[in-house]
Amino acid sequence: TSLMEALLFTAGAIDRQGGIEAGTTVGDSSPEARARHQSVELNVASFDFMGDRYTLIDCPGSVEFQAESDFALPAVDLVLVVTETGRSLRERHT
Repeated sequence: TSLMEALLFTAGAIDRQGGIEAGTTVGDSSPEARARHQSVELNVASFDFMGDRYTLIDCPGSVEFQAESDFALPAVDLVLVVTETGRSLRERHT
């Protein structure tokens, strides 16, 4: 969500870069996502950059919502996985 927000802001698609903790991001707009401070559903946003159109799909990172991500994968050309630093995947999900 933070990466999507930064890309949209840098490309000029939004006037200000929102924050997850503040509940001001373009994605994560549902009440549940804002309460959890994390994505609980797919969030889609588009922007133009250097003459090309890009569409971003922000998928929930929690294993609770893995099915949401599974629906998006067949529709995309590229997947970028963003993880937290300092904690391994095993530590995050045990």
